[in-house]
Amino acid sequence: MSNFATNVNLFSPLDQAMEYSSMREKLRKPLALNTILPSLFSKNPIPLTPKDLLYCLQHNWETIVGAPLHPHTFPQQVYGKRLVITVKGSVWANELQMMQPTILRKIQELLPKCPVTEIRFEVGK
Repeated sequence: MSNFATNVNLFSPLDQAMEYSSMREKLRKPLALNTILPSLFSKNPIPLTPKDLLYCLQHNWETIVGAPLHPHTFPQQVYGKRLVITVKGSVWANELQMMQPTILRKIQELLPKCPVTEIRFEVGK
């Protein structure tokens, strides 16, 4: 009988409790986030969904286009690599079309992994 117990490696309830206590003790010691997060995101970077990307662009839009253009424009949608911006008039659409390379560069500076490479301007409200 003792041979069977040693081969199967059965634990008594006391052994199990001690093992659980040891494991809990290890989990109680906090780890610094700066040691955990880089390893998590470097192995499996989390891609932004189009909705998340649009939120980031909307939230930072004034920084991207500047205060004078901000009230006349609004990032509306992201389709793959295309950003659709609603503008208040055709004059603004024309002005922003000429500024497209600058806007794209600022987007890439702000969000380096952003897939947007093209902008379409639509006249709206």
